[in-house]
Amino acid sequence: AYKKAVVVVDLWLPGAETVTAEGAMFDCCILVPNEMNGANSRDFPISPHLKIGRDEDGLWNYTQISELLNRALDDYDNFIPEFQTLKKHVMALPATFQESVHRYFANDIHFVTSAFSQEEQELVMPWAVSVLMNYPLASIDILVHNRMQFGLRWAPVFEILRQRGIKQSITVSDALAAHGEVVYQGRATGPRIFNQAIRESSLTCFADPRATLLRPDLLTLIE
Repeated sequence: AYKKAVVVVDLWLPGAETVTAEGAMFDCCILVPNEMNGANSRDFPISPHLKIGRDEDGLWNYTQISELLNRALDDYDNFIPEFQTLKKHVMALPATFQESVHRYFANDIHFVTSAFSQEEQELVMPWAVSVLMNYPLASIDILVHNRMQFGLRWAPVFEILRQRGIKQSITVSDALAAHGEVVYQGRATGPRIFNQAIRESSLTCFADPRATLLRPDLLTLIE
């Protein structure tokens, strides 16, 4: 059916739709609204003036719909290039899906945070447990001034994590500065200078445990 079709119209887009993706794959002109998921420029990379709006009474703009349909039917060869970005997006979805799976389910997700202040030291372990509950195969580096004192303070929690087989996901390191530099504790990007035990990759996330605490109740839950 799509091979014979020229245009696909879908005015109800609560989420991603198969019909629009399939139509784009077969070089159909895709007409969607400028609301709901149709307004999402990531899922529907179509020029805003080609997305269907409503009139002052809240009804669909049938004049616009008629004009767009006429362009698709009467001037298809010149109109279809407007939807090539959408087609490229749809054709890339399998690869994008694989990348997302790798990102969220591989052990390449690496979080780096610091616990220098009293507030950070109180929040960092609940934050770390929250991260591991959301990204079970992630690894976490925690930078502290004194890892021995930190380890003693949180020894009961580390023991629970060891019993559950996830302690190895967390590494606590002294924040040693190289060549006389001091550790820069940037709130936007996190600490930028760390010792060689800390690795940095394309999937390294620098985090502030004060701003990214996901589940403050998880420490009590694992106990």
